[in-house]
Amino acid sequence: MRSRFFFFVILGLLLMCLSPAGARGDSVVPSFVPQGGSASQQSAVLYFRYGAEPYLGRENRTVFFNPGTAFEKALLQSLLEGPGSVYPHLEPMFPLGTEILATHAQGDMLFVTFNERLLDAYPDEKSLSSAAYREKEGRLKRELAMAALSCTITENTPYAYVQVLVLGKTRATTSMRLSERYYLKDSDALPPPLSRAEHRILTPQSAAALLCDYWLGLDLSSMAGLLVSAGQATDLPERIPLLTHYTLSSGTVSPDGQNAIVLADFTLQSPDGNTHERIGWPLRLRYMQGIWLIESESLQTLWGAAQ
Repeated sequence: MRSRFFFFVILGLLLMCLSPAGARGDSVVPSFVPQGGSASQQSAVLYFRYGAEPYLGRENRTVFFNPGTAFEKALLQSLLEGPGSVYPHLEPMFPLGTEILATHAQGDMLFVTFNERLLDAYPDEKSLSSAAYREKEGRLKRELAMAALSCTITENTPYAYVQVLVLGKTRATTSMRLSERYYLKDSDALPPPLSRAEHRILTPQSAAALLCDYWLGLDLSSMAGLLVSAGQATDLPERIPLLTHYTLSSGTVSPDGQNAIVLADFTLQSPDGNTHERIGWPLRLRYMQGIWLIESESLQTLWGAAQ
């Protein structure tokens, strides 16, 4: 009982001291009450990593919660549970055993307290001793986890910022705030509160860019994984022209949000060495299972013309 009492005393003091410059006023805001749902369930959008890519896809889910439980806590608990089975392209975001201990709103910021399992290695991280891994994939995993957290909160609640706290029991820390060490950096500096990481959300343009980057690098297997035909995965033809340069428009999404078109300027090289320019070529995309995939039909005519 004494330890729980002191935890909440310390948490209260931290919340008083850590009110951000962007927070409007010092009054404590009660838990957000969602509109349009019942007292025990609410539709929400959750963000998860798209395969091994540096982007987040989206899952539509109904979040169930008790009337006496903060919606934010139930929302983030759903995030910790990982994506549903009908979203095969999406991946879990947090180490095993990670828990949400508390959420607390102040002004336009939501404070989220995790247990210290947040700081653990991921199940597929057999060793973090490799500097190359720590600086690239290891750091990216953690950046995407925090991006998923901030995007999920800002998508479904009125809060603009998220301050992550960690209640440590076995790890000695000077602050409950998440430090740069979480991102595998050799620093105890405290980064600013999280804001919405829109650059991490997969858009029609970024999906098309992934396809083109794999095409440039002749990674045809990864390229095929981004294509769809008549609602089904598709294989590449035996021979396609080389891509040597491309630029993309930002894209236009259909009113129902299920289709999009991105215009591409391509420089292609056919097997005989001839160069072909295609300006304003429409790449058609389809939104499926939380991600954008490129319709192979929008490339087949292009490939045939450049042979």
